[in-house]
This record gives sequence, structure tokens and C-alpha cells, in this order.
Amino acid sequence: STDIAKESVLIAYVSFFSEWKTSVEYLRCFNLKEKNADNIYNILSTYLKEKGIFETIVSLCTDGAKVMCSNKNGVAGLFQKELKRVVFFHCIAHKVNLVTTDIVDRYPYVKNLQSFIYELVKFFVNSPKRINILDDYQEEILGEVLSLIKPTKIRWFSNFRAIKCVIEIW
Repeated sequence: STDIAKESVLIAYVSFFSEWKTSVEYLRCFNLKEKNADNIYNILSTYLKEKGIFETIVSLCTDGAKVMCSNKNGVAGLFQKELKRVVFFHCIAHKVNLVTTDIVDRYPYVKNLQSFIYELVKFFVNSPKRINILDDYQEEILGEVLSLIKPTKIRWFSNFRAIKCVIEIW
């Protein structure tokens, strides 16, 4: 990924089975000087070896970028060369995000709805007076204040959450 300062980073999570339940925990955010498979693999595998968990890896789940998922020259392939049992998965959340982004781009009425929601949110968010009126209305009618969300391509599921929020308010 790329952070707000336009620096390349790799955010890693680990999923494990412990005491008869599956847990997912944040592992670390790695700064990437180079975004090639060898560099990413070396950074990640070195860290996992230092923590003593490299040999326990049974699967790898990443986004669909070629550098990550290629069985020959990608990070997945490099893991599979060293750990034969490792199975690679394309992250379902990434797949769903790709599908929803494609739907918005492909169907004009969905794109129009996204544009309408975006402009509606912008109308309120760009004015402290209007957002205060909306917050007061929500508090009185709903008993709670919901935060408006601008739909964007890069924030996962923001289209769904933005539409859902507007429907709940109105």
C-alpha cells in the first residue's frame, strides 16, 4: 500500500489457531524501499524467522497484485519454494472491493447514485452549520448521530457504507 506521505508500505497480519479458536492480529507495518517480490519476501521472511514463526506458515493471503501472487516470481512463489506446503489465497476482501468498484464504473445508474451520495455528503460536510443541523435532526429522530461517509474507490466498501448511512438518516 501507499501511505499518506506516498511511502510504500506492507501491512502484515497473522491469523492463527489457538485454544480452539481462530485469531487475527496485526503483525507489523514494513517500509518498502523497493516494491519487487524479492525485497518484499526478504523483509517479510526475515521478520517471521526472527519471531520464530516462519516454519509454522501454512498459507499466504494477499491482494491480487502480480508481485504478490505470482507462483513463479511473486512473493507467493518465493514462499512456496522455501515452504512447499504453503497455499496461496487471493484475499476475498480485495476481490469484493474490485467487484464493487467495477460495478460502479460499469453501470451508469450506480455511478449516478454514487455521485449523488458524494455531492450530498459534501454539501453537509463542507458546512459546519449544515452538519450541526443534520446532527441535531439525527439526535432528535434517530436518537443517535451517524457520520456521513464519502464514497470513494480506494476506501473499501465506502460506497455501501455511504449509501447505507444516507438511507438510515432519511
